[in-house]
Amino acid sequence: VEELIARDSTVLSISPLEFDLSDDFIKTNEQDHYMCEFFEMMVITQLLAMEISIRLGNDVDMPRNLAKSVTVE
Repeated sequence: VEELIARDSTVLSISPLEFDLSDDFIKTNEQDHYMCEFFEMMVITQLLAMEISIRLGNDVDMPRNLAKSVTVE
């Protein structure tokens, strides 16, 4: 994380505990099982990636450079 900060990157932390070195912070709920926290973070990360893609003007329903076998119905 310190190397990212040294290279002037934005650090986003997704956690139930606040991280002092991060620029942005998304607070999650503390769960009883560690896998529940993992799945919650996966959903947050996917939604964040979709929002960034939309704001950059990319079509999230038709990604580029995807194999034809995946896109053919």
